[in-house]
Amino acid sequence: MIVIKQGKDMLQHPELFEKKCPICGCVFQYERKDIQMQGRNETFVKCPNRSCGNKIEV
Repeated sequence: MIVIKQGKDMLQHPELFEKKCPICGCVFQYERKDIQMQGRNETFVKCPNRSCGNKIEV
């Protein structure tokens, strides 16, 4: 998580990553909390395009 200091206040902004779906070609951003696990070592995010729904390995 990226922390930005402004005076006495500290704002926390989530770290964003960018990925491109190999099937539909859309480019999207995701956060760490969007990463899902399947099995022991398989991590993926789902394509946000509802007609695609592809699991993209992270």
